[in-house]
Amino acid sequence: MIDLLHRLRYPLLAALALAMALLWPGVRAAVAVDNSLSIWFLEGDPALRSYRAYQQRFGNDEVVVIVVRDSAQTLLTPANQRRLAELSAALGRLPAVHSVLGPAAARRPAGGLGGTTPLLAAGLDSAALRQALARQPTLRDQLFSPDFRTARLLVTLRQLPDFDQRRGAVLAAVRGVAGRYFAPGRAAWLGGVGVVYARLNELSQRDFGFFLGVGYLLMFAVLAALYRRAAWVLYALGIVATATYLTLGVYGALGYRLNLLTVLLPVVIILLGLMDTLHVLNEVQQLAALPPAAAEAALPPALRRRHLALHTLREMLFPCAATMLTNVAGFLALLSSPMPILRTFGLFAGLGIACCLVLTFLLGVWLLPLGRFELKIKNDKLKIGQEAAVTDAVGSLPAPRPRKPSIFNLSFLIFNSSSNSNLTARTGAALGRLYGWVLGHRKSLSLVSLGLVGFFAAGLPRLRADTYTLGYLPARDPVVLEHQAITRYWGPYLPLELLVHPGSGRALNGPEVVQASQHLADSLARLPGLGRVFGLPTLYRAGLEARLGPRRALAALGSTGALRLTHERLATDYPELLRLVEDSAGRTGRLTVAGPMLSARQLSRQMTAVQQLARRVLGPAATVEPAGYPPLYAAITQYVTSSQISSLLWSFAVVLGLVWALVRSLRLALLTVLPNLFPVLVVLGYMGWAGIALDTATASIAAIVLSLSVDDTVHFIHHYRRQRQQLGPAAARLATITHVGPAIVLTGAILFSGYAFMTLGSLKTVQLFGLLTAISIVGAMFGELIIFPLLLARFDREAEAV
Repeated sequence: MIDLLHRLRYPLLAALALAMALLWPGVRAAVAVDNSLSIWFLEGDPALRSYRAYQQRFGNDEVVVIVVRDSAQTLLTPANQRRLAELSAALGRLPAVHSVLGPAAARRPAGGLGGTTPLLAAGLDSAALRQALARQPTLRDQLFSPDFRTARLLVTLRQLPDFDQRRGAVLAAVRGVAGRYFAPGRAAWLGGVGVVYARLNELSQRDFGFFLGVGYLLMFAVLAALYRRAAWVLYALGIVATATYLTLGVYGALGYRLNLLTVLLPVVIILLGLMDTLHVLNEVQQLAALPPAAAEAALPPALRRRHLALHTLREMLFPCAATMLTNVAGFLALLSSPMPILRTFGLFAGLGIACCLVLTFLLGVWLLPLGRFELKIKNDKLKIGQEAAVTDAVGSLPAPRPRKPSIFNLSFLIFNSSSNSNLTARTGAALGRLYGWVLGHRKSLSLVSLGLVGFFAAGLPRLRADTYTLGYLPARDPVVLEHQAITRYWGPYLPLELLVHPGSGRALNGPEVVQASQHLADSLARLPGLGRVFGLPTLYRAGLEARLGPRRALAALGSTGALRLTHERLATDYPELLRLVEDSAGRTGRLTVAGPMLSARQLSRQMTAVQQLARRVLGPAATVEPAGYPPLYAAITQYVTSSQISSLLWSFAVVLGLVWALVRSLRLALLTVLPNLFPVLVVLGYMGWAGIALDTATASIAAIVLSLSVDDTVHFIHHYRRQRQQLGPAAARLATITHVGPAIVLTGAILFSGYAFMTLGSLKTVQLFGLLTAISIVGAMFGELIIFPLLLARFDREAEAV
């Protein structure tokens, strides 16, 4: 196969270039960011169906909260009244705005036989307007703060077919209009779930471009410093860059867009693609350091390099294909998740890894021979055991029956080769000494390993699943500061929607239901952490206050005639407002409770408390159910937990099965896979101790860590099995750790530095991914270089050799 690839390398490279050109539109489409609901919930999900049914009843629930403030004087002055009126009118003219509810939309009685006039168009001075609002306390509380220096506007956006893609531009237009009348950041602030998601989209795109560029620059610098061969640097960069391009091209061509999780796809491709690449480069250097056979020594250097490069690729085909299969299987385990965002991530991460495998060999047959690496000049005498190694390298010398060396003379052989000045040889020699030290301290290192396992296992019960969307943003991000300003000057403002269903035989606008709903609204407003409540009873009460005053209005809620007349007035004067609190059939009402920005777990507890209170207060008059976005948000916690468990179990089972098939020994398969659970335990245990929640950013971390760890282990066990057949278990372990170990260490060092750098990202998702991956790399290296050899020494002894 390798020879065929070499003969067809130029036509295949031309086909690759053509495929890349055809996929360019897909790449351009993919780099747009979309964090809409469709990426979080499967079609047919009960929570998503309920949400869409809610939108059909009451329209788009995408509401932008605008809070404006004048610290110098009240907003009731004529000048501020004009500013508020002009602001509302300007917002209403925006094409994407459906309605604006605020002081300018309110009306007051005009006297006479029941006419009304706009509140801010009545020509009232501050004192007169304050007096008018005193007669309508329900309306006043919905519009102004108690000191009248702060006002709230609710901007409802239209339900557009491409709204998720246009959200950023729409919010920028709203922000621009508000900034013309009140200084942005100082006297005008925007809030809402949509504002947070738009900012997440913006930072996702920015971090994607920044870390992709910096990641490649860092990788280029490290590879250039390590190998100092342009062809090899181009080889490594070409694999990961081309695989990333192809993956994003297919991703975009199929209609997908980057999101909070798939923005990490290039990082995963770099991680796993670079690991196999460095194993190939390590193998080239290891084989080039061996003395050549007589037939090889007679060849010109260029021909020898080509022969050696192609032989290296033949040797690495099986272990690289094996690691690809285990990695792809690990990521495809995410298809068991109920969340589309994780399914998509797993599918395309698997595609990227498969592309890396193909490119490792397609680019290898072209670029590896071009690296002007040093070739070993034929020496005068081969040391014990090297005949077999040379035969294995070039395949041209007859292999004498090797004597079985002791671990001590094999150690001398390895250490003696450390006179080679290249980094690979020096690292191999150091790892040989490390292995000797590990064998000399088996008991103490076993106790240390068990202690670490116990420590991190103790962190698992502390691990919790939760999601806090605002927490993904930096602490000093403008959106976070706006949220804090709104909370300080206005109070809680995030909507918790409740649908009110009349009890059997009762009408929605009947006295019993309206009074019970008003009692519920008053009770909710008194709950700690909750703010103003707006809905059908609030609207009735405000309408009655306009006609009867605050004292008589409360009693009139029990009058069927008063409620019927008020409903008619609302339908005439406030048709849009009435449609927001009552469905068209008149059978379902709506209560909107202003609450704080909460995590999914906190929101779930709050909804439970609200429902319990509603059952006590409403009795048989009505029932309520949470609606809108909050139930979806709260459901994410359950999905994240099930995703982590199912993906890890499937990943472990599939990886174990594949490794068993590859090594054809259940004992070796278990010994191979079990140490790779150590970095998974380290990451999850650290998250528990550090209070890092399992959320959408970390739900896939266990599967990624397992795939990362197994990659190096498969290379280790493949070489170990071959050496074991000739040298026996003890000597084979030393030969393997000095041969494969340099690639493990160098890969770990490069990847650790790269992922640690990600902690400087803007988004917490990027920061956590970088931090946890860096920690997992340290755990994986400990597992590979300490735990794995200890397990092999304990359970794969000399007497059991085959």
